Amino acid sequence: QRPNPERLERTSDSIEAESMSSKGNTSLVRLKTKQHNFEVATKPGTVKKWREGKLGLDNVLVTDVIFSNFTKGDRARTADVTSAFETEDLNECMERILREGTVQVSAAEKREEIVKKKKNIVYLIHKNFINPKTNQPHPTVRIETALDGSKFRVDPMKEPEQQVSGAVKALIGVLTLKKSTIEGTLVLTHKYVGSCSNIVHSKASILREDYTSEGIKWRLELSPGDFDDFQSGLNKVTKGDYQWIPSSGGVAVEDDEKDDGGGKGKKKKKKKKGGK
Repeated sequence: QRPNPERLERTSDSIEAESMSSKGNTSLVRLKTKQHNFEVATKPGTVKKWREGKLGLDNVLVTDVIFSNFTKGDRARTADVTSAFETEDLNECMERILREGTVQVSAAEKREEIVKKKKNIVYLIHKNFINPKTNQPHPTVRIETALDGSKFRVDPMKEPEQQVSGAVKALIGVLTLKKSTIEGTLVLTHKYVGSCSNIVHSKASILREDYTSEGIKWRLELSPGDFDDFQSGLNKVTKGDYQWIPSSGGVAVEDDEKDDGGGKGKKKKKKKKGGK
């Protein structure tokens, strides 16, 4: 449940009491317009969940007051708020600030997020890249040590998946890395080709496709990090009624496109995952 809509008027005494009592354990969300600064006080770690629809407004806000400067306990002027948001509905104004504003995090929260995301980045590199000299992944400790000694800096506001390419670039000259891939042939009957097509295109690159009297054979290449989701998607659709034939060795270093020869199939230009 959300707080009941109400006008923005508050008494100065109640604002001071609310602001003073809520300064201890809060995370501010700040929205700056051309002329004004608006802030709302929230419970730490709740804004992202609210934006994802996982929490209600009453579980996010410390107090249903809009401030111009929370630290000083200064309430935003009613005229400024209504002018900026073109409404007197307090809930609507606060939701705009929560949705469009910048979440202020404490130094401790920022450090915790950096440590957490660095571990995830290290894990993704370990899972998706190999040492071409050994065809094995580098140990996570080695990757983490190399990252610590590089110029790479973790962005606490970005997801780990968005930062892997930057981390790998920063490791050039420090660690020898090559993206590893899984190659194999997926065999499907006609009734599953359409329903599995999106899974294939989103998770894999098609190297070759062979149409048969029973269905299709796709020669695929995909990242080891995507393989579990790939198999899970196929199992959900087919209930296990498919065949996956790994290429010799299973995992390969990215190289020029290969053709297994023979057959009446059509050799494909490698389609990037997500393509059509």
